[in-house]
Amino acid sequence: MVKCVQDGIDEPEQYQDRQPVVSSGEKTSVTVYYLTADRLYLLPLSMDIAATTEAAKVAIEKLLAGPPVPDAVDVFPNDIKLVNLFSIYDTVYIELTADFLLMTDKEVTDAVKAIAATVMPLTNCPKFEILVEGERLPEDLQLYGKSLSEPIPYYPAVNLSAADQELLLESGLALDELMPVIYYLPESSGKYLVPFTTLVEDSGQLTVEAKADAAVRAMLTSPVEGGLYLLPTANINFQGVQVDNGVAYCDFDQTILDSYGQLIEDLLLKCLVQTLTAQDGINSVQITVNGERPNQTASGVDISHPLTAAASINQV
Repeated sequence: MVKCVQDGIDEPEQYQDRQPVVSSGEKTSVTVYYLTADRLYLLPLSMDIAATTEAAKVAIEKLLAGPPVPDAVDVFPNDIKLVNLFSIYDTVYIELTADFLLMTDKEVTDAVKAIAATVMPLTNCPKFEILVEGERLPEDLQLYGKSLSEPIPYYPAVNLSAADQELLLESGLALDELMPVIYYLPESSGKYLVPFTTLVEDSGQLTVEAKADAAVRAMLTSPVEGGLYLLPTANINFQGVQVDNGVAYCDFDQTILDSYGQLIEDLLLKCLVQTLTAQDGINSVQITVNGERPNQTASGVDISHPLTAAASINQV
């Protein structure tokens, strides 16, 4: 993880005590967030890079350069460049060229979300701010009710539903009793998985099974926003999940073995495994039917053993 400077001041325009954003060890891959083809969702693409301690800088430069595949869309419509990337105190500063201010408010919001999702997981800083040629952004530009003219908290959530966005807006990112839970669905072509975040109540006692259960139920709820490859989730009866030694035993009734075709079954299993292994404490997923291990799906996909997710999401 990136070490943030813990002394200094948080006045970016003075550039006092700024430090480069470097990691404690070399990174050989990054995950960069672009947009899906319909521009509805952030789409993560993982790619290998030359070993470096400046993975955050490499990641933001790849984001600004645009996606490496035609199925993703560039977040930035103009030729925006990185001027500088540094930390002061507990805040990461991303300084961009002036073309950033030529973007519409919607484009700015999408770009800020993509920058945060791409850069902040490569740091251990709790806040970030975007600068334009050394100047702060206008006060009227906001993200979840927070002005972008000052450092804002990083919240690990992507592709929130309208209802969850409203919760964030109401709270101003101060969610002490809500926890973000990630789940995955396929984008409209079925080539890539898109992460989504649901917010669940957390009194401090939320178990790994409770988080896993919430994630699976969110995944199996038919999306209302559109722009996704529709899975037959309404037909599938989920009966619960238990976790033992890192294996999530995910139980269904016989509907999980109905004939949906190999492509859909593969996508369903990929989403399910990616969703469950995204939860802390889960390394693999065993599908069970009424508590028993089936041998295969209707199309012959082997589910007799625990399944693991790909090492990197949407590797390109």
